[in-house]
Amino acid sequence: MWQPHQIELPEHDSHLLNGLLQQKVSEANYHEEESNFWKKQIVPNNLRNEVPLLRLTQKHLSLSERSLSIPITENETQNVITSKKIRIYPENELLWFTSLNLFRSAYKVSIEFMKKRRKPSSEFRTQICDWCKLECEENETTYNSNLVLAAYRKACDTRTAVIKKRIKGEKASMSFMSRNAPKQYFVVPKLSPNKQIFPRILKGCKWTENVPNEAVGKTVIVTFTNGQWFASVKLNQSVEPVKSESLSIVALDPGVRTFQTAFSGKEAVSYGEGFVNNRLVPLMLELDALLSARDKLHCEDKSKQWVKDRLKNINLRRNKVRARQQNLVADLHQRVAYDKW
Repeated sequence: MWQPHQIELPEHDSHLLNGLLQQKVSEANYHEEESNFWKKQIVPNNLRNEVPLLRLTQKHLSLSERSLSIPITENETQNVITSKKIRIYPENELLWFTSLNLFRSAYKVSIEFMKKRRKPSSEFRTQICDWCKLECEENETTYNSNLVLAAYRKACDTRTAVIKKRIKGEKASMSFMSRNAPKQYFVVPKLSPNKQIFPRILKGCKWTENVPNEAVGKTVIVTFTNGQWFASVKLNQSVEPVKSESLSIVALDPGVRTFQTAFSGKEAVSYGEGFVNNRLVPLMLELDALLSARDKLHCEDKSKQWVKDRLKNINLRRNKVRARQQNLVADLHQRVAYDKW
């Protein structure tokens, strides 16, 4: 298989820089066909005219508009059920945090009784709802019966999954949802007809993308991580029929300085060259400095107001840096996964 390489030969120069030996690239067996911040495409010099021009003129669709392309035997386009993760902005964020706490509390109580060999039943479900309603009255928060029932059903699904694993001889146990977990979530049984999540209780939210029509009346999973809110909704995506003869095979080589390199018989594509050093390392250094500043504040008196304000500011900045880092990695992974070359 062809592999790109370049030869560097030393050359003595009369004008030496700091007494060092000058280096120059004599020649390489390839040239760059396409290059940007995440992708570099190289082609052998002897096959430069044989690279199809159709690839260069191909219309590139956005990641959300591209259809799946897998080899199938049918001639007609099929639809598959997938999920779409959309960034949302709540109108009243405090109400959404209350829903997170209510879902986690209902799930915890359900798991606690199931650990005591309490089997799911209508009476058990009613007791969970009554207990959560009493807790909401004591805390003066809004009670949401649909959210409590969703947490109860989630606990029942967890119990069923644990039983199936134990039957197979695998180790499994039921655990609580931690409030200190980096990712918090709650399940919405149905999306309202106006494409809102509990509009009368949570007072609505703003969507950054169009919500699919097929998501109305279906389950939605709301996630909170690193100061950002996301909603995973149902999406019907088309699968285009592709002949197996038209597919090709490439060799993939994961690396450290380069995220991924793909080799074929006529060309090679390098993904994410310098991505870690140029984009992730500065964020890692900034995050490390924030964590060091936070650790120093633990030695101070936490009852002082300036310590509380400082900790709050550091946590907000830490969430932004982590979100930026995770978004960059996810964006690169999506670009590589959906790239056509």
